[in-house]
Amino acid sequence: MAGGSLIKTVRVERSFSAWDLCLSLVLKNNLPLSGNWTLVEHLEHANTERTLEDHEIVMKVYKSWGGNSGNKLCLVNDEKKWQFLEHPEIFFSEKLLDRVRGASRDQIEEVLTQEYFSDKAPPIEGYLHFKDLKHSWTRKIFFTAFIWSLLLH
Repeated sequence: MAGGSLIKTVRVERSFSAWDLCLSLVLKNNLPLSGNWTLVEHLEHANTERTLEDHEIVMKVYKSWGGNSGNKLCLVNDEKKWQFLEHPEIFFSEKLLDRVRGASRDQIEEVLTQEYFSDKAPPIEGYLHFKDLKHSWTRKIFFTAFIWSLLLH
């Protein structure tokens, strides 16, 4: 939790979102109030972690783990949480940037929502770092891929 390894067991209401739990933990532990707090899910069996979205229901995530998984949720103050809205030039194409140049944060958010978070898959490009079973980090390149439907039998 927040730069240390303090472990706490907390009661979580069934309807708590990730942001609700962040706020509860921040208030109970007298941490600085900020919109940058987030929950990070550590998946022991896969040696991976991911940041929960603020709206995700914590109990739904927890129930997906199964018993004795060794997984955990960590409270993190992520200064880069909103960076894609504050500095879109780092993340997005020049074509998109032309559409949002000089726009307010609300306008940028609306354009990004329409372009990247609607019913189509967003373009993905960049490096993914992951830990293998020997606990060493590996860097792999990923690129734009569009998968419109996946059927599992």
